[in-house]
Amino acid sequence: MVIRDSDEADRLEVALIENMVREDLNPVEEAKACAALVEDLGLSKEDLGKRVGRSRPQISNLIRLLDLPDEVLAMLEQGDLSEGHGRALLQVSDHGARRKLARRALKDGWSVRQTEAQARAAGESKSKRARKANLTAEELEAIAEVTEKLETRLDHEVRIKPKGNGLSVEIQLETLDQALALAKRLK
Repeated sequence: MVIRDSDEADRLEVALIENMVREDLNPVEEAKACAALVEDLGLSKEDLGKRVGRSRPQISNLIRLLDLPDEVLAMLEQGDLSEGHGRALLQVSDHGARRKLARRALKDGWSVRQTEAQARAAGESKSKRARKANLTAEELEAIAEVTEKLETRLDHEVRIKPKGNGLSVEIQLETLDQALALAKRLK
């Protein structure tokens, strides 16, 4: 649904942004508002982020929450799981596994870090699991913490994985321009 009347579009945009900056929205409501602004009104994720005080990757990650199964979205809406839990569950590609992990996270009271570690483990091949099995829970938690710090600092999605006797760091970029801009910032 693309809005054609610019006055109507402007009114809708203002209403949705005002709604988003309210503090009592749950992550699913925020994600739906972001998706409407981006998809229906053609607002860029970067522009939207500037207007609501979030980065472009944060807006992208928020919208991606809508890819979760309905059961998990309901847990986010009810406040049983946080936005961080939802992002962690997105690491698993299978909806059935996402639902199962969400139920376990809720039942066992997992932190976001624990959910991230479990989601990573669920999404890895057996050979990767065998390598990762050598890492302690503290090391896995430290990797999750470093990942979050790098994502915040670099303003891009980051993955850290065991590789050989060390670690491999991947920075997820959508375009070559983003890579060039990041390289320039790091210079």
